[in-house]
Amino acid sequence: MLGYGRFAVRIPLACGRCMLYHLVRMAQRLSGALPRRLRWWFGEMIAQAVYWCWAEKRVATCKNMSIVLGLPTAHPRVRRTARLSWRNYGRYIADFFDLPNHPSAFFIDHLHDLTTGAVGALDTVDAVRAAGKGGVIITGHYGTWDVAGILLGMRQPIHILADDFADPRLNELIQAQRRAANMIVLSASDVLRPLLRLL
Repeated sequence: MLGYGRFAVRIPLACGRCMLYHLVRMAQRLSGALPRRLRWWFGEMIAQAVYWCWAEKRVATCKNMSIVLGLPTAHPRVRRTARLSWRNYGRYIADFFDLPNHPSAFFIDHLHDLTTGAVGALDTVDAVRAAGKGGVIITGHYGTWDVAGILLGMRQPIHILADDFADPRLNELIQAQRRAANMIVLSASDVLRPLLRLL
């Protein structure tokens, strides 16, 4: 259901999934034609509209930010941070849609290791590999983590844990994009045995 205030529209689940698949395909094509700043602007505006129209998620986001900031849910700083987090999410989605429009080397040319200290993140990964051991990388779901997967996948195939999408066509579209970047996708819905075998 989509709604704002007293107005709501019911969309059948199957129709909604089909529509989402086609929207993602259209967004991927469109993002390839837009400069990054314009793509980000569109992502921010759409995410901002979703924030205002999806009351349940807006309330949940404000509650989360209230806990993080240690302030009441109604505090202006909490509400502003919640709103800006959705704008940032819009940028993330805009970049995510653009991933299939570039070869892996494109991202390597535009990445910079921001790790502090003498040893960088990729140096640590290379040291683990040189020792003949496997490693587990844990990251927050903040930003386009697929780019990190692309970066590591250029060194050797990596296994990633990812949620499945409800629509099989959309799931195959996104997971095939990851497989093309040398990421072996483990479904979060049935991961225990495959993960234990890998470890």
